[in-house]
Amino acid sequence: DRATIAWETTMDADSQLEYGETVSYGGLRTDGTLTRTHRLTVTGLMADRVYFVRARSQTSAGASGTATISFRTSMVPRAPIISRVRFTSVTDRSAILLFDTDIDAMSTVTYSTVTGMPLSGSVTESGLSRSHAISLTGLRPATTYVGGIIADDPAGLRSDRAVFELLTAADRTPPSNPSSITAIGMVGSIRVDWTDTALEEGDY
Repeated sequence: DRATIAWETTMDADSQLEYGETVSYGGLRTDGTLTRTHRLTVTGLMADRVYFVRARSQTSAGASGTATISFRTSMVPRAPIISRVRFTSVTDRSAILLFDTDIDAMSTVTYSTVTGMPLSGSVTESGLSRSHAISLTGLRPATTYVGGIIADDPAGLRSDRAVFELLTAADRTPPSNPSSITAIGMVGSIRVDWTDTALEEGDY
């Protein structure tokens, strides 16, 4: 919120500094000390703004000189902000989580089947980005997942946790044909046995 302006003169002179966000200036700092090395500090500046400055010095005999410059103040460091959390390509076993950050950041996503239950999965990005796409795999069909997103900027500032909820699709995959079918004739009935090689968790 401040800047120090320094300049030199070839003769002893006072210091006057006008500054502002336009060439009309509006701000003023002065120092009546006669010197050849001048240094004035202005305060109350806004972050990430362009300021115009006009420095003026005048000797005791009335001779004067001016110089003008401009500069941009630095941005205030702040954590990333997560927005537009959404899902695409949701299947019974996977989904892609999409979200944005307002600055370059690297994110970590954690999720579980029920709030408070042990962690089901965690994915951390390998690089910085503003548009993020995280693949969640190994999910169960027709299951609700809850989770959170944390984003870190290069300076280590961490975002607030953004939460999400996901319901996976039902398993629509038909079972494979049975194998090893055997039939045994019995009195008044036939016993048929077979092997289902495609039975997996969730295929009930």
